[in-house]
Amino acid sequence: LDDELQDDVEHLQQFGFASYPLPGAEGVCLSNRAQSGQRLALCIDDRRFKPFGLGGESNQYNAFGCRIYQKADGSINIVAPAGVTITTSGMTGTVQINGNLNCTG
Repeated sequence: LDDELQDDVEHLQQFGFASYPLPGAEGVCLSNRAQSGQRLALCIDDRRFKPFGLGGESNQYNAFGCRIYQKADGSINIVAPAGVTITTSGMTGTVQINGNLNCTG
């Protein structure tokens, strides 16, 4: 079964998270009695896009440059090449902006 390719393998994922790997991603699978037609993917990774050197930090990322980076200093860095949309019925608290704020609407 080494290096064998198979489409439509069921992929277990954490609740609340969904990902759809691109062709070329790698995974770890279990087979029912070594029958390749009944595989279950436990984890899938794609080294082409994976950030390295996080040292205890966390980074949610995709193949298109979006990142949510939880840093060791307690800050969160969000990178969204096409912009960020937030939909809510309201916000409370204090917002601090360091830099320019441009609003339209």
